[in-house]
Amino acid sequence: MTGAPQIRVQQLSPTVSLEIDDGLALICIDNPPVNALSGTVIDGMNLALTEVDDNPDIRLAVLICAGRGFIAGADLKEVADGGRNRSHEAAMMINRIARSTVPIIAAVHGNALGGGFETALACDYRIALNTACFGLPEVKIGAIPGYGGTQRLPRLIGFEHALRMMLSGDPIAAPDALAIGILDEIVEGELRVEALAYARQLIANGAPLRKVDERAVVGIENLERISEEATAWIANNRPGEEAPHLIIHVLHETAQLPIADGLAVERRYSSSRVSAPQCLAMRYLFFAQRSARKNPQVAALLNASAKHGTAGTLAETLNGNPDFELGARLLGAFIREAQTIAAQGVAPSAIDAALVDFGWRQGPFAMLKSAQISAEGTAENGSQARALLDAGALVSRCNGALRRAAAQLLEEEKTLRSEDIDVLCCELYGFPVYRGGPLYEQNAAVKTD
Repeated sequence: MTGAPQIRVQQLSPTVSLEIDDGLALICIDNPPVNALSGTVIDGMNLALTEVDDNPDIRLAVLICAGRGFIAGADLKEVADGGRNRSHEAAMMINRIARSTVPIIAAVHGNALGGGFETALACDYRIALNTACFGLPEVKIGAIPGYGGTQRLPRLIGFEHALRMMLSGDPIAAPDALAIGILDEIVEGELRVEALAYARQLIANGAPLRKVDERAVVGIENLERISEEATAWIANNRPGEEAPHLIIHVLHETAQLPIADGLAVERRYSSSRVSAPQCLAMRYLFFAQRSARKNPQVAALLNASAKHGTAGTLAETLNGNPDFELGARLLGAFIREAQTIAAQGVAPSAIDAALVDFGWRQGPFAMLKSAQISAEGTAENGSQARALLDAGALVSRCNGALRRAAAQLLEEEKTLRSEDIDVLCCELYGFPVYRGGPLYEQNAAVKTD
């Protein structure tokens, strides 16, 4: 008498296991806290994919994650801590998913971001819990998708929707993902149970391979219009940033290329961003923002700002709200220096223009106006101190005053770090994020010299 087929479980790496049961493979990634694409995940996934493709008994595979969410992207911390950069290997592993001879279902809960979303895009089918989110946030650290996102997302949902997601970097919820064609189904209940049931149904129906790579990009007939609108959006929402323009360029260059050629182009450009100054600055700020919130003093200021909004934060800071004292000491020094320059005969509009060209969201006199504070003694004239009309000198003086105030704060407030200052200046007061903050920029300039 023959018993029921036995379930076979293999631990392929410290973070990846493979379970095979009656023709169905379940690949599980368990890499807390966010299931990042670390080295052990890449190694385990490669072993799992070899088994799935080489085992003639496997008819379908499900990719699922343990813990609080799906793959949350590349392991930035592993690289930041001096580990080996395995970005290229991760891209190759995801391409193996896309070329698998067995249909693969991505079963998603929590966040599927960056490389995690790109992993799901390489699968044949995608299902998710209603609370799942999907996004390509690379632009927020000065980078572009490098694991197939620029190629597979336009093939799945069309050029316009894909470009919008990449430029904003913001995640979308599962119902919206279903509506635009990212998801095949939203499920309720326990994801593992629902995913296996969905997989068994696909097997029973003889569901075929369904490769995103074999589709053409949808919507390229409107490429010029969409790109022009996107460029205008960047000017208003991400001025001075390089990555958004590079995303448009990559999509233009690859829109009609075969997938293999398009992936090669994407890889070339995404790899070049890793050491780009803007990417280094924004990646630094990404980690600084996380650690800054662990400082109660900084967290209190950030939370207070969230209640007031951008204009309200300026007003509260410049009008003496005690909750914004830290910000007032930084911003006050910046604005006082601008007022000193104006008193020497430089037009306030010229000072504002120089600082906005540098990347500040607003110049100091626009800030005063926004806070409804009079800028007395700063008439529009330029009869004196003509040498100060050089934009570089204006920027250097105003930012220098801010840095001196920051140095004094760091000396007096021992719990503060330079990263905290950079976060406050970027998040609250409009210092350009792609420069990393006033103190980061100063240190980067010293290292470059």
